[in-house]
Amino acid sequence: MEERLEADGARGFFHKPLVWFGERTAPTTPRTRTDAFPSAKVLEDGMAAIIDAAPLVDGYTADVSVSFACGENATVSRGKVVLAELRMAIPKWVSGGRTARLVCQEVERHVVSAGFASCQKSYLFDALAHRVYRFPPSPLTRCPLLGMSAASILRLFGQAFRAKLPGDAAGWPFWNDSSVADLRPGPGLWSVEPHFARGGVGVKQEELLVIDGRGAWWLADGPGDL
Repeated sequence: MEERLEADGARGFFHKPLVWFGERTAPTTPRTRTDAFPSAKVLEDGMAAIIDAAPLVDGYTADVSVSFACGENATVSRGKVVLAELRMAIPKWVSGGRTARLVCQEVERHVVSAGFASCQKSYLFDALAHRVYRFPPSPLTRCPLLGMSAASILRLFGQAFRAKLPGDAAGWPFWNDSSVADLRPGPGLWSVEPHFARGGVGVKQEELLVIDGRGAWWLADGPGDL
């Protein structure tokens, strides 16, 4: 994946490509440093899979992921229906004025009512979403640290630190269920990645959400009727 993305114009990565098969798609507890990294596990018939890639093209980040199954898998099929429901709901919740914390709570209620368990606790800062930035050309975008580029770590962690200082206007760069996220998501580009599981089968969809003075919409769709 990395070689193909670079051949198609990627000049670095927000994070290295990730590939999970089977039960590795369904983390329900905090992962260790290497749990998210690709393994030697082989995809088998009926097995769930998640692919997550975040190439940088002209400095812009495209952090996206998809779920699928190799053959028939009823849990993956049901999970993709729930993902489609969340895809419709999340821009409406954000445009309607909900805080990032409330959106996270709404997502968890929705997936639990559908019979799944949230996997967000396995993510950095328990994040349902994170800010996406443009990175100027730099060797740091090609320097991996713990699976992320050094540029990504410096920008994201740096903003998380700044957000706790008085007078910072850029805001907390994550959506989670903490009090620090009890603010409306700020204008800009956000990578939103609901991920949930049942019976060792996980599903996830990640794409870019635009937020501005008109509301929120998926970048893939455009602003639509707001």
